[in-house]
Amino acid sequence: MQTYPPPPPSAYPPPGQNYPPPGQAYNYPQGYGQPQPAYGSHPNSTVIVTQAGVVGIGNCPHCRRGFIRDQYSPIGLVLAICFFPLGIICCVLMAEKRCNSCGVRC
Repeated sequence: MQTYPPPPPSAYPPPGQNYPPPGQAYNYPQGYGQPQPAYGSHPNSTVIVTQAGVVGIGNCPHCRRGFIRDQYSPIGLVLAICFFPLGIICCVLMAEKRCNSCGVRC
């Protein structure tokens, strides 16, 4: 049976030894500083979030704020369900293009 060398000494004290009583700070060994905060934590930083007053420009030719969307008619949806492969084509051809802001048909 092969024996393995003992593990290298650790920077931490062995379990159950050299721990301060509750409420007192731990005195770190010479050459070792206090542990750094975890990655991504910022204990003393302040974040201020502001909302910009920029108005987005859409692609509607009428109001220039909204966006043109396809709106499928109810009869087109019924055709798509009842006559499945060819009904989808009918549904797409019967779609109306409407602005989501002002509601104008394009």
